[in-house]
Amino acid sequence: MNTKVTFFCTQFQYGEFQKIIFETVISDLFESEYDVRGWLDDQIPAIHYDFELDLVFDWVVIYSGVTKEDVFDIRIKDSIKGKLDFKKTRKKSTKSKKVVSTVEKTEVKPEIKIKKVYPSVWIDPFGESYEVGFAMHNEWAADWLEKNDVEAYKTVNRAFNRYFYEELQDRGWVRILGWSDPPYFVIPDKVGPKLKTALREYCLSADVAYDAFPDILKS
Repeated sequence: MNTKVTFFCTQFQYGEFQKIIFETVISDLFESEYDVRGWLDDQIPAIHYDFELDLVFDWVVIYSGVTKEDVFDIRIKDSIKGKLDFKKTRKKSTKSKKVVSTVEKTEVKPEIKIKKVYPSVWIDPFGESYEVGFAMHNEWAADWLEKNDVEAYKTVNRAFNRYFYEELQDRGWVRILGWSDPPYFVIPDKVGPKLKTALREYCLSADVAYDAFPDILKS
């Protein structure tokens, strides 16, 4: 018997969003939803690379269960696209004007935007920064808890619906996702002076545009 897993991600770029639904059948048999989510965390870097995804904000497991289907690799089952427009629409004039151009037409080449990759980082409440690999915040958090608070590690590991990165966030750590442009900051409600200084140093050293600074640094 094998396990069938269906999951989706939400991708956003250039004013458009795309919800992509994936499916796969694997030979492993999972004991809990947490095991499925842990497996998905391990696959995310490869999925990003294979399907050329960009600016993905979430990964959600839709279904997992035992199946008699044969094993097959991760593939796209469906996708939904749409536009995000936060501006008020203007009514177009029904009158048309004919414009005669006296300027010679030249070929206009589209501008190619190259997405900048920033460091993905954990910052502890004391302002100490730890750089992590691509989409590896959860693995890094698990390793840290296992070394520094083994009881908390065991509790999260046994939990049905909890990630290791959520444990560090609840303890006041900052999580910075560097693969989005600009980087995405997950910041606790209370930010002390050392943590605020570390955030400012990150933004300056990574050359983050001021508009993309966390609001806590603009106040």
